[in-house]
Amino acid sequence: MSKKIREILGEDAEVAFAERRYAVISEILPKVLKGAKPLTRSDMLDKALLNKYLGIPIFLALWWALFRFTFDVSAPFSDLIDMFFSWLG
Repeated sequence: MSKKIREILGEDAEVAFAERRYAVISEILPKVLKGAKPLTRSDMLDKALLNKYLGIPIFLALWWALFRFTFDVSAPFSDLIDMFFSWLG
């Protein structure tokens, strides 16, 4: 059989099969491979905020900032309500 293939193709059967195999692979490869998708802003935030070592300190810092913001923003309104009830009484 290899003599017949050599006569038809003019080359060794193993070489012919290998070349054909790699030709088929070269045709299929672009159809199935996908390139790496670019990192989105969400991916970058996830990478930073879900970091193994920095995730919990960042979480605690954000909660502390939210706590401070809540009481710092509400302090003037609380003072106004206090002044109103002092004036009323």
